Amino acid sequence: MLIMDPKNAEGFYYRGVAYLQQSRHMQAIPDLTQALRINPLFAPAYEMRGAALIAGSRYRMGCLDLERACALGQCGGMEEYSEIGRRHGFW
Repeated sequence: MLIMDPKNAEGFYYRGVAYLQQSRHMQAIPDLTQALRINPLFAPAYEMRGAALIAGSRYRMGCLDLERACALGQCGGMEEYSEIGRRHGFW
């Protein structure tokens, strides 16, 4: 059993990313959210949570997270998901 440091944003982030890599999108969201609670300026966590939300058909919330990530300098997800955002009228 993995013991997680409750104040380590990167630990939650990497576990969330691991869930995403296994296509366990809905399980990734709580860990990525916890990473953002610990560090609200953690742009990669916004990007990955946006990807997880979009994969779970939660387009509006996912696009908002991608916008936050881009505002913090992490714009890769905006490029990757821009068509989804346009299709649903978010960009």
